[in-house]
Amino acid sequence: MADRPLGVTIICILSWIGAIALIALGAIMVLGGLFIPLLAVVGAVFLVIGIVSFLVTFALWNLKMWAWWIIVILNIISIVSGIGSAVAYGDFSPIFGIIIPVIIVIYLWTVRDHFR
Repeated sequence: MADRPLGVTIICILSWIGAIALIALGAIMVLGGLFIPLLAVVGAVFLVIGIVSFLVTFALWNLKMWAWWIIVILNIISIVSGIGSAVAYGDFSPIFGIIIPVIIVIYLWTVRDHFR
């Protein structure tokens, strides 16, 4: 799609890499769960999260507004939880973990007119 902003393309590619990693890790854990049942349960959760992430990223790639909202909301949750962790534990090193979600939210907000 010619009108997709470059930043959205980059976000999608990185998200797909993360989703594929979650799917692979989940599959490995499910296989390992043949010996440790709890491992299979955690692996199944990773598989589901990876598949959902892959599908939402596909919708973001296609500039679907509902995917834009999901990504923005999840990044805002990440920002709030990072700040909450920093305040709760008095350790402000997690603040560095919120920089990328902040950049993503600001960027997606500036290109929201591309989504439908």
